[in-house]
Amino acid sequence: MRIVFYILFILTVSCKKPNTSDAGLQIYVPNAFYPNSSVSCPDGDPDCNRHFQVSFSDETQLAAYEMRIFDRNQVTVFQSVRYHEGWNGRKLNVGKELNGGIYQVLIKYTDKQNETFIVTKSILLIR
Repeated sequence: MRIVFYILFILTVSCKKPNTSDAGLQIYVPNAFYPNSSVSCPDGDPDCNRHFQVSFSDETQLAAYEMRIFDRNQVTVFQSVRYHEGWNGRKLNVGKELNGGIYQVLIKYTDKQNETFIVTKSILLIR
């Protein structure tokens, strides 16, 4: 017997950059994205929220970067060392479309002051 649970998320997806008033390199990590969306962001970006992509308050202060995304079975579904490369919701960006659901993100980055940061987060892929 298989039991399936459905969880309804009500969310507002934003394309805003992080608050840069604090000192140091800040990272913005979205909590959801919708690859099949036909809606553009208020700033006119037609690809906003169609790819999962992080952004930084000052990319010139970024020395090293690595991102990996895992499914619920801990299988890597995306990885990159280029911060400007986003995930399109497909296996390794070229395979089949993955199911909507929760995925885990691991981001490791180093700033120009040689400080290393690790960010882990759950993200929602909406289909």
